[in-house]
Amino acid sequence: MLETVQPGLGAAPLKGATVEVHYEGRLAATGAPFDSSRSRGKPFKFTLGDGRVIGGWEVGVAAMAPGERATLTCSPQYAYGAKGIPPLIPPDSTLLFDVELLSVEQPAASGGTFAADNAGVPRTPADIQRAYEERMAAKPAAKEGLAAAVEWLKGVYIFGFFSGKEERPPWYLNPLITFPGIFVVVGLGFYLVVELGGVHRGEVAASGDDLAAFIDVESLKQ
Repeated sequence: MLETVQPGLGAAPLKGATVEVHYEGRLAATGAPFDSSRSRGKPFKFTLGDGRVIGGWEVGVAAMAPGERATLTCSPQYAYGAKGIPPLIPPDSTLLFDVELLSVEQPAASGGTFAADNAGVPRTPADIQRAYEERMAAKPAAKEGLAAAVEWLKGVYIFGFFSGKEERPPWYLNPLITFPGIFVVVGLGFYLVVELGGVHRGEVAASGDDLAAFIDVESLKQ
């Protein structure tokens, strides 16, 4: 509930408006104060509809005019509910706020159409043609021959080569690090494979089988 103490002048703030207020908060049951921007000497600023304030403020301040001073009575469901904010505000407390609306900054109005919101965008065929010609005239001339090849290579990234000056490759793709690192890893892997017996080194293990067991030597002597 809102009760005007001092009338204001002007339009009430819309949703999304930035407002600045002075206020004093008291418990309705005891009249005990619990918060005051005036005692701090600094107004409180917030945007309607962004959820930073209690529901009673969202509804009450939206009904005030700039310069108006009013008393807002906020029931628990429009304040801090069944939980409250102990010990300052007990559960299920009705709160009284002395609020003065100091200033209102309404949200920027939307044109409602693409044309109104983008007045600088060409829309007629003549405007579009003129804008295209201006862009083409401002575009740098394409390079040819060797100069074109160099420009193309600058756009290619191969392990850090031919990259443009404005883009630095990651340190681990620096060719001075990448190539030696690859050789070290491959060489170490090959060494481990050989040592672990994964690659045959040309040595033939001695066989326990004797050819004499397969050949009848006595028959050959006859």
